[in-house]
Amino acid sequence: MRAIGFSTGSLAYGNFEHGLAMVRGKTSIDAVELSALRQPELSPLLGSLDRLDLRAFVYVSLHAPSRMSREEELEAVASLRSVAERRWPIIIHPDAMHDPNLWRVFGDQLLVENMDKRKQKGRTAQELSDIFVQLPTASLCFDLGHARQVDPTMTEATLILKRFRNRIRQLHVSEVDSESRHDRLSFESVLAFQKVANFLPESVPVILETPVKETELEAEVKIAQQALSHDGTLVKLQAAIASVFSSTAQRRHRLTAFLHTLQFAQITLYDVDLVINHLPIGEPFQKGNAFLNPLDLYSVLPDFEKRELTEYYFRLVQRIEMEDADLPRQFPDQFRHSLSSNRRTSRAFRRKLSPNRLRLAN
Repeated sequence: MRAIGFSTGSLAYGNFEHGLAMVRGKTSIDAVELSALRQPELSPLLGSLDRLDLRAFVYVSLHAPSRMSREEELEAVASLRSVAERRWPIIIHPDAMHDPNLWRVFGDQLLVENMDKRKQKGRTAQELSDIFVQLPTASLCFDLGHARQVDPTMTEATLILKRFRNRIRQLHVSEVDSESRHDRLSFESVLAFQKVANFLPESVPVILETPVKETELEAEVKIAQQALSHDGTLVKLQAAIASVFSSTAQRRHRLTAFLHTLQFAQITLYDVDLVINHLPIGEPFQKGNAFLNPLDLYSVLPDFEKRELTEYYFRLVQRIEMEDADLPRQFPDQFRHSLSSNRRTSRAFRRKLSPNRLRLAN
């Protein structure tokens, strides 16, 4: 089982100590990336290393600033020697290096990250090849979200993995949207990442860059683990549900649009099979134009996984009810129990909404 955890920067913008506090004590999280993505964050982070309690993590890395002047680059290389002495990997963006020769001192502890489509370096296998000519002993931090954004077919990702698999020492995992912002894993990203799962070294640690709340950390870890496995029908559906039923401001417009769809179709949130059938997805589940929608996937789940999926779904719905009172007021019919007595799903949930009694129609 590979180590897995989060970047402190994705959890707490500019506040590594708060990010650490969020993941500490979570049994499924045993890796962390200390983020100094913005240059002013580097000095405070390095000055705190001796007092940070990192005993819970089997893997620790540090992300260097993504933008520096030439003078700041010289200072960063000098100050990061203290990180190298701890044998922690140092992640660097190719375009942040004015002089790659300065970074050779870190050898294979320097992890060059493949870039998103905004950048002019490090996006493709060929561009990475040019960088490794300058840094022949450097390693690779393979960012699956960046690779998918550059080429949604994952063809370029496959080329990168085939050429540089032996250089990979860390994975970055997240959804990356069209504006290059990191987001939670979606149904589409889970499907895409599974296309290249066979090429990913089993021993390489995973760092999630998904902006989630503390209560959502371990659920996101589970989705990521299955996204990198060879099979994961249950977690594909969990990702599809999570991509809609999120209380984050970034996703609220998607949830509102989905509730409008349910409102038009006269479907309540307790018609679980119908809700699943309307989940938005963006690509085939299998090659060869074999299109499986969420309800197709749901239909092949064993009963115990259907119950697990249902419990997961209702936890998200209940959290939204508690955290966003405007939505139940705006969509009162959707948050009521179904009135359709001929729906087996609704009858079951009207009897009792408890984990031991939840049942769905096949």
